[in-house]
Amino acid sequence: VLLLLTACAGNKDKNAQPAVADLEKVMAAHPLYGEYQKVNQSIKALEYARERQVNTAGAHMSGLDQLVQKNQENREKFDEALFNAKLSEIDTAVRFKLMEKRADLLGEIQERFRDREQAIYDKYKLDIFNTRNKLQMLRMDYKRRGELTKQLAELEQRQNRELAMLNEEKNAAIRDDLAGYEAQYRTEFEQQALQIRDEILGHSERGRKSMDEKLSRLSKELEDTVINLDKELANLHNRKELIYNKIHSDIELKAAQIAKTKNYGIIFTDVKVNIRAADITEQLREAVSKK
Repeated sequence: VLLLLTACAGNKDKNAQPAVADLEKVMAAHPLYGEYQKVNQSIKALEYARERQVNTAGAHMSGLDQLVQKNQENREKFDEALFNAKLSEIDTAVRFKLMEKRADLLGEIQERFRDREQAIYDKYKLDIFNTRNKLQMLRMDYKRRGELTKQLAELEQRQNRELAMLNEEKNAAIRDDLAGYEAQYRTEFEQQALQIRDEILGHSERGRKSMDEKLSRLSKELEDTVINLDKELANLHNRKELIYNKIHSDIELKAAQIAKTKNYGIIFTDVKVNIRAADITEQLREAVSKK
């Protein structure tokens, strides 16, 4: 996604030059970007938990209703179905816990590797910048431009390879840190499963009325869980929109300031336009990061 700056936004100078900036890189430099990513991860985790809750709850409740209607006296099968429904709830909760923990760990890992990632960008920044400048100056020397174009591609490929290796290292660190929590949550799951099994067996002799009441409560709990997840999702989406708007507002402000200083015109767009323009990504990143 490119942030295209060209003649607009109050700059009436006919000689105003176009400029481009990598919007994703600029956003990543904003102080609120880490929080934006964390909120986004939480939204994905909640959406997964909600989908699983709705699907499993609907399937298990439907199965339970049919079982009660057809063969109420078959208590063993009924108890097994109820047990599976409860296990599904616990499993969803455990998975959601792990997703939250993974989101937290991701933020910690990003912070831990931030300097190394920036070092990779810094390592190639000057060479890439200089090569691009040479390409702009050598407009008619097609042979030399071909060599420089190849050189620029090789620089970017090396940079991308190093970033990919760093990402693999990040993922390995997350897996290692998450392993202990997975074992802990799995133990909790097993303990709760045993407790639920004992409770179901203990209540199985109270008869149809008691079981109907339990089914009603279970249905209400499942519905309330979805309702609560929806409320949480709404809050997170609102928070995400606020952060996103704040980041973009700051970027627009800083871009306008740079445009005024450097005599660029400004138009923001998500469309990549094939024109010659000054790359102000690093200037804009630096300006936004100081916000």
